[in-house]
Amino acid sequence: GAYRLHIDGGASLDRLELAALGELDLEKERFEGEIEWRDFTWPLSGEPVQVESRNGKAQVTGWTDDWRMEGSAELAAPELASGTLSFRAEGDTERARFVVPAAKVLGGRVAGEGFFDRAGNGSFEARLALTDIDASALYPERPAILSGGLAISGGFEPLSLDLDATELVAKVEGRAISANGRVHYRPGVLAFREFELRSADSTVMLNGNPGRPEGVVFEADVAELGEFLPGFSGRLAGGGRFSNTADGPWLELDIQGRELAWDDYRVTAIRAVSTPDPGTGRLADLREEVEQVDAVETHVESGVVTADIGRELLDVGIDLKIGERHLVARLPGRIVNPDQAWEEWLW
Repeated sequence: GAYRLHIDGGASLDRLELAALGELDLEKERFEGEIEWRDFTWPLSGEPVQVESRNGKAQVTGWTDDWRMEGSAELAAPELASGTLSFRAEGDTERARFVVPAAKVLGGRVAGEGFFDRAGNGSFEARLALTDIDASALYPERPAILSGGLAISGGFEPLSLDLDATELVAKVEGRAISANGRVHYRPGVLAFREFELRSADSTVMLNGNPGRPEGVVFEADVAELGEFLPGFSGRLAGGGRFSNTADGPWLELDIQGRELAWDDYRVTAIRAVSTPDPGTGRLADLREEVEQVDAVETHVESGVVTADIGRELLDVGIDLKIGERHLVARLPGRIVNPDQAWEEWLW
């Protein structure tokens, strides 16, 4: 009819081919049709290809202020079996909601749902259930196999992000690291709510907000440091508290390490303690005791390093036994431009 437009066309970009077939009702402002694609790759620039969709299609109905989409796509990644992703989505000019009922992709399975609202600060949320998803195709710098639950929400303007992990397990180089709890990011603030990392017999816990007087509490009982930091080894245990309020930053600490090693450095034993008085403007009253330190070609039998760190003043003391020598020094100083320095130190 006079108010209907039949569409049958296509386009190509390098290997990517797009085709659209449908009917547009100009009087009712409604479109109904199908979109297909072949040989979609990510990244679009080409090599190396991380994710590929050899073919896919989506049924689209509605108009910009009330649309619906349902489709499926074949997905593949290098050295992984190809899989199929099915999805449903609906929305209008401001909002979109999507559902992935079940999909076999990236070597595993995923299901989830999400929502995006570009009005206001551009809020978004998503809930995912993952089973043996190989994330190396998405993040090749740190390959991992992911399983568990992950909820993500936040906004873009300004950027805010809330992560809620439920038995989220990452298998990295044969080690399994599990995460539970919440992480909150707001401009200038990174806070935690009962956030815990576990790997074998090791645990790291974070809880609190550094922008509040009570600060963020951290505890660690790490049987093998290499489980969390590749290239490191040894045992680490202890904890502390850190806050950064209008009165200035403040660090309380009591942590011990045994048989630590990284690169050409070896430390048999170390203990670091900081017990500053809150409200005095001092960041830390730090005391480090070490035993049997090997650094390149230098061997330290034992030693004590102290650091009284204030907002502007810095006083460092050194007392080391290096073979037959005994080194004692005091290094008083001043921190230049403390406001900028603390901001850079914190972030």
